[in-house]
Amino acid sequence: MSMKHWERSRNIGEAFSFAWRGLQDVFLREQNVRIQLLVGTLVVCAMFFYRIPPANMAIGIMAIVFVVALEMINTSLELFADAMYPEYNSNIRSAKDIAAGAVLLASIGACIVGVLVFL
Repeated sequence: MSMKHWERSRNIGEAFSFAWRGLQDVFLREQNVRIQLLVGTLVVCAMFFYRIPPANMAIGIMAIVFVVALEMINTSLELFADAMYPEYNSNIRSAKDIAAGAVLLASIGACIVGVLVFL
């Protein structure tokens, strides 16, 4: 019986291909990411509509990207934990809750940034 080995990028093109596959996977798998991207897109459109200065716009976009990236890390942790420990484990539950809390904290921070950007 032969084991399947993980793909490893041999060049930058493959590395980007793997990263793109990860973005597609999380977009198709996670409703929260789709909602965050929709809200983020609407906020960016509003920033253009209200002619927010470019520096403030950059800060707002960075906050949005930070939330989505953290959601992707949270999803990765959850998938890995579920694969390693299919049975209930209180430490895994805590790790997943902590990661979800980090996303919540980043989301609250992004909302605060959004309010300040539009003031």
